[in-house]
Amino acid sequence: MLIQSILQKLRALVLGADMERRILTVRAPRRVARTRRIWTAALQARESLPFGPAPDVETTTRSRVPFSRGPVRGARVWTPALVRRVFATPMEVFPEEPEDVVEVPTAPAGPELEPIEMPAPAREPETDPDPAPEPEPEPEPEPEPVPVTVLPAPVETQRYFPISADMGIARLTDGHFVYVDPLDEAVGAHLIARGYWESWIHKAVCDLVRPGDHIIEVGANFGVYTLAMARLIGEEGSLLSFEANPDLAGLVERSIKFNGYAGRARLVAKAAADAPGELSFGVSRRNAGGGTLSTDPSGLGTDSRLITVPAARLDDEADQDVRLIRMDAEGSEPLILRGAKRLLKRRDIVVIMEWDIIQMGSRTDVPDYVAWLSGMGFRFWRIQFDSTLLEIPAAGMATLSSCDVVMSRKPPPGGSIA
Repeated sequence: MLIQSILQKLRALVLGADMERRILTVRAPRRVARTRRIWTAALQARESLPFGPAPDVETTTRSRVPFSRGPVRGARVWTPALVRRVFATPMEVFPEEPEDVVEVPTAPAGPELEPIEMPAPAREPETDPDPAPEPEPEPEPEPEPVPVTVLPAPVETQRYFPISADMGIARLTDGHFVYVDPLDEAVGAHLIARGYWESWIHKAVCDLVRPGDHIIEVGANFGVYTLAMARLIGEEGSLLSFEANPDLAGLVERSIKFNGYAGRARLVAKAAADAPGELSFGVSRRNAGGGTLSTDPSGLGTDSRLITVPAARLDDEADQDVRLIRMDAEGSEPLILRGAKRLLKRRDIVVIMEWDIIQMGSRTDVPDYVAWLSGMGFRFWRIQFDSTLLEIPAAGMATLSSCDVVMSRKPPPGGSIA
């Protein structure tokens, strides 16, 4: 068995070595031209050789010989013998093969036939059918609203804005801004600290003002009522405000412009009285709103002083059909109304005024004054602390304690009658 195995291995080695010595020669198939062509010098100049120029050994790794994949061993030289072997020589002329010709028998000549015109096939009328309407695009769905968180407006706590040692701006609770004198210890101090003054009277006055009214105010003080009435009358109304204290008049005029009421409110820096002219007027910075017609201003404080101011009658200054008059003149109301006789003739006129029999008593006889008013048909209502109007008989007006009253020939429209 061992000898037989050794013999088989030797046989395999011999057969393998014999197969390696065999060289299989594979020749590329020759290309047979369908038509013979004559290779001339002109044709050779017009057409390049199929293999191109000799390859460059340094740059070419593959032979340009067809069906050869071996590396280029050396540069190929195109010799005449190689050209004659590859291409047909000019000496060889290949006869062209005759073309196949098919003879068609012709028919004997006969009479010429007239051409028959064939009717053209009937053409169906072209119809242009209405194109089918394009489907309308579906509307895009509206985007869902994105919730927006609105932050509340910051609460402004500052009420006073100082400008200088003699002037500042106070924020009122009704939204207005007024110029004030920080040295005033009465109205000015309340406006700086609280933002309002006489809230119950303020509401009653505002209830009686109607849009489009023409109003006269005597004693503007810092302009709290001036601004409130100017807003309520609107652009169609008008307001004529008198202030005899020149220091306060300048502040009120600034407040009117600052709040945007210059087109409907006008300040008159005069004292309203029963006759035109000049009057002695007492003023004080510590009690700016207490200015009054007087020859002895000592009651206003240690810083009081006397000045001379121009005076005018309301009948002479008013150029509109006035429906409402508001007065706070520190007891000068009887003199003011005697200078407004023409205005008081209007049947629906309403007068709102401070009523202080002690202050008025220094200028006129209070019972005679009440009789004069009631003789013109006026009735009286007292403004209570809840802003309602309580009617007071004319007989009780001469002894009525200090308050603010509404005077009219009939219940004033807009007022809350108690």
